[in-house]
Amino acid sequence: MLRDPDSEPPWVPRADVFMSSAGEFTVKVELAALRREDVELSIEGRGIRITGHRPDADRAANGSRYVVNGISWGWFDMVVEVPAGFDLSRATAQYQNGLLRVLVPQPEPCK
Repeated sequence: MLRDPDSEPPWVPRADVFMSSAGEFTVKVELAALRREDVELSIEGRGIRITGHRPDADRAANGSRYVVNGISWGWFDMVVEVPAGFDLSRATAQYQNGLLRVLVPQPEPCK
């Protein structure tokens, strides 16, 4: 996704990064009001890059004046480093109800 860096301020979505009870490296990102097509995922080295854009339609409307501005909007770009040993080629992603969940399975045990 190309963006004009002067058009809107960047923001960082809230995220949880943890090991699931099944041993999967898990990244959960809160992306309220975004559609799947507003978000891009890529693997870069040992990292998972998540980028996207959340527009603020009210800010763009003529005459809107904020009293409280607590919702982040604009472009975001975040990278989560995955520990060595996890197989990024088998990573999966799910997006439901404004939550993106990326799962990276444990390495297969050596036989």
